[in-house]
Amino acid sequence: MLIVKLSNPKQNLTHTHPGGPLEIGRGPQRDVPRLVVEDRYTSRDQLRIEPLSDGRLLIENLGSIASIANMGALATGEKREVSPPIRVTFGYTTIEVRWEKEAQLPGDLPADDGSALHTINTPIRPRAVVEEETHQPLDLGQAPTPAMLTMWFERLLAVQRAAAGSDEFYEETARAIVDLIGLDSGMVLLRSGEQWRQVACHPPHLPEARRFSRRILAEVVKQGRTFYQAFEGDAWGGSLVDVEAVVASPIFDAHDQVVGVVYGRRDLRTGQRGRGIQPLEAQLVQVLAAAVSSGLVRKQSEEEAARTRVQFEQFFSPELARALRRNPSLLEGQEREVTVMFGDLRGFSGISEIIGARQTYRLLSDIMDRFTHRIMEEDGVVIDYYGDGFAAMWNAPAEQPDHVMRACRAAWKILAELPPLNAQWEPQLGKPVRIGVGINTGVAQVGNAGSSRRLKYGPRGHTVNLASRIEGATKLLGVPCLVSEYAVAQLPAEVPRRLICRARVTGIAEPVALYELAVPQPDSTWWELKERYEKAWEAFEKGEFAECLRGCAELASGAGKEDVPTRLLAQRASAQLAAPDPHFEPVYSLDTKGG
Repeated sequence: MLIVKLSNPKQNLTHTHPGGPLEIGRGPQRDVPRLVVEDRYTSRDQLRIEPLSDGRLLIENLGSIASIANMGALATGEKREVSPPIRVTFGYTTIEVRWEKEAQLPGDLPADDGSALHTINTPIRPRAVVEEETHQPLDLGQAPTPAMLTMWFERLLAVQRAAAGSDEFYEETARAIVDLIGLDSGMVLLRSGEQWRQVACHPPHLPEARRFSRRILAEVVKQGRTFYQAFEGDAWGGSLVDVEAVVASPIFDAHDQVVGVVYGRRDLRTGQRGRGIQPLEAQLVQVLAAAVSSGLVRKQSEEEAARTRVQFEQFFSPELARALRRNPSLLEGQEREVTVMFGDLRGFSGISEIIGARQTYRLLSDIMDRFTHRIMEEDGVVIDYYGDGFAAMWNAPAEQPDHVMRACRAAWKILAELPPLNAQWEPQLGKPVRIGVGINTGVAQVGNAGSSRRLKYGPRGHTVNLASRIEGATKLLGVPCLVSEYAVAQLPAEVPRRLICRARVTGIAEPVALYELAVPQPDSTWWELKERYEKAWEAFEKGEFAECLRGCAELASGAGKEDVPTRLLAQRASAQLAAPDPHFEPVYSLDTKGG
């Protein structure tokens, strides 16, 4: 059978599944057995787990993006066969899945080996197993026996085992004051400004057990220490009528501020009259308060870690997200070299008129989801989405010596997504989906320009602006992917690229050489096109316009018949032959604003 352990800030449970498919999500129980998740960042239908005959599991992601430990992201709709044990994360929730075998373990002893077995006190079990259990209070006037110490630590662990901040967590604490320490009543109070709120009381049926002294609480808050005292007369007011002694110990938050109190009392009307509060009893109450403090701090830390994980995994690959969780200072603003990619869908403005707003939303979601996965596969950072475009970055926050090559591989993968996308959507659109990608490398100021709750991490400066303009130039030059000379300088020689032109783009005075990034293994026709085109461009740069025009004409009748850069180069060479410009420079002026 399968053992599924589910944990998030609201749940911590273990489920035994006998067999067959199992679904996990926020939605209600349906035909298939389901674990219902109390996590609003989880989809109504999130995961489906189905055991296979060979012992593996078929994991299907039905909802938002999930991540399998050591295996990376699991896209929406993706299925994967895995070998348990596995750990899957989605939203604020983590599940661990393993097989439980009933076979005898190698270390088990035979039943009749004649060994003498000894035992000790019955362990304290969760409230789900034992509805009511009481223990003889410790006689704290003498040294505790080993059995007493064991019972004390088990009760303390029972408090820690409950989900921090839950009703059970506080109730276990109040109950331990009575059952373990032997006081007549126990309370947990939480503080908000000058107000106190009682979150647990034991025994719950005694009205007097709910009374407490605000004067004592004020002293605990003021000094941050445990106080215990016996009282005579009514000097402390009506709240201590019939009370022989009280003890109050502070609960601290992560910043060492008093946010609550564990409070116990011994009454005059019980059989323990005259005993007061002993020092060891006060010490045990303080230990219980420390357990509550550590539980609340742990809860706060886990919630912050969950928020951080959600923030990081929206933008970063699983590997980068783990690095950032280990060292969040990587997000601090810094100047460094980065490779930036911009991508934009071509002719998308009229698509909503063709397929409607709802289908347009689905199409954009499908496209951006595919492209984002391809970027993250190369450990890129998704900077932003804007309308029908996106931006990504490499070499920040973590160093990536091959950042230019990673960006190029991501570009290849993105362009490779177009055929399957068009197979699905072109019948509805009546035309293919096309994209332009621009890549540039340079120094930028990189950091979080958002807030602590909403991350907006990315680069700023000239390098980013130029990358955006280069993407716009793909539309004018008729190639799907352009790479700047600064990025090409760091590419291995074997990466296929063609020099297209030197261009001056909108808002940037310095001209830049632009290269077409070809597919990883282009055919012989492309290599012929590259060789002849670059010779024609060289003639253009030298002012040999007739030679350039002849080269373009030869290309137009063969390898460059449909090539837009060849046609544009021929037009410019012809213009110079017809009307020579005495101030000629071999630089295109491209209006790429908004491209």
